[in-house]
Amino acid sequence: MEILFVTTRNIATTCGELRLIKNRAMAMRDQFGIDSIFVSYIDKKRVEANYSGNVDKEFKVNYITYDKTKPYTFFKNLKQFHNKVIETLRNNPNIKVVIISGVISQRLLKKIKSIDSNIKIILDIHGATEEGIEYKSNKNIIYSRTFYLYSNYIFRKQLEYCDALMVVSNALKEHLIKKYPEIAGLKFFIIHCAGNIGEINIQKYYKSRQYWRKKLKIDEDECLFVYSGGASKWQMVNESVHLFLEIKDRLPFNSKLLVMSHKIDDIKLELQVNSRDIIFESFNASNVPEVLCASDFAFMLRENKITNNVAFPNKFVEYLISGNQIICTPYVFDVVELINNDIGYIYSGDIDELERFVIKNVGKPRVWDSYNNVINKVSFNSTLKELYEYISLQQ
Repeated sequence: MEILFVTTRNIATTCGELRLIKNRAMAMRDQFGIDSIFVSYIDKKRVEANYSGNVDKEFKVNYITYDKTKPYTFFKNLKQFHNKVIETLRNNPNIKVVIISGVISQRLLKKIKSIDSNIKIILDIHGATEEGIEYKSNKNIIYSRTFYLYSNYIFRKQLEYCDALMVVSNALKEHLIKKYPEIAGLKFFIIHCAGNIGEINIQKYYKSRQYWRKKLKIDEDECLFVYSGGASKWQMVNESVHLFLEIKDRLPFNSKLLVMSHKIDDIKLELQVNSRDIIFESFNASNVPEVLCASDFAFMLRENKITNNVAFPNKFVEYLISGNQIICTPYVFDVVELINNDIGYIYSGDIDELERFVIKNVGKPRVWDSYNNVINKVSFNSTLKELYEYISLQQ
């Protein structure tokens, strides 16, 4: 079986949406036997970067490109993008499910339905459009507001032709239904940003932990905190670092913080922090899960904004499978529902309570059953079953 995946998202260079789309498609293929053909409308510089982990290393991808530095090319090449989607469907008449991911005109969805009214269109929603105004650039306030309004307009028009929605969290589903009551009767697939992951290999965990703690020069009796992620404002790297600096002086043992990111130079420039207890490093993406095994506590702080309320960060699962205890603010609603005392702590601003939690849990043996129970809930092995059954029914 095959499906067609049509997107304007970044599937060519490292980022959260690439990991979600690629890992989800690989799980559909490897676990459920459903392959994907991609048609992508994307900035040509991203394709030219030839990133080793992009989608076309695993799947057939038809790239239609434009030049972001020349905005007129976006509109000029749009017809070519639409034509490629229609051509792909006509050349593959067995495709009965099309996933639409990104800001894509309802005109294309209408054309898809005109080929075969039985084709099912699923909208792939990664987050709330409110991100455009909650985390707008001060230099582009007018653009951010305009894009937010345009995205909402396009989404409402897409709804006229869609049969189901794929969302990353239950909170996102509830937000969308509240905002667009007319979709309450549509089929929803809740597929978290996770991966095709199995239970934690405990022997491998301890081996990786020992190797990377030695590599990072972390003493056996030292506590290691970690921040892993990008430099975007919503990821709160600044706040994570300063929370570490605040708590480390209160702890009766030595502590260090590992800040790891592919944007490490940007983070160092922004923070301007000089501390012997902070390690700044950048690692190959393939090494990140093993490096994370070296740490004891992981920061995943977020503000109380819609963007964060409905999100399901890739980082949650990365921290989980590396045996970290996750320090998370209460504003990522689906994640908060999954965190218990065995795998993390919900930080609401009480530094004394956080101090007690860290002292109580540092060096404490992991309750691996609790970690694996959560992994089983969010793994693609579990969350993709319903989507597989839906696609199978269309064949």
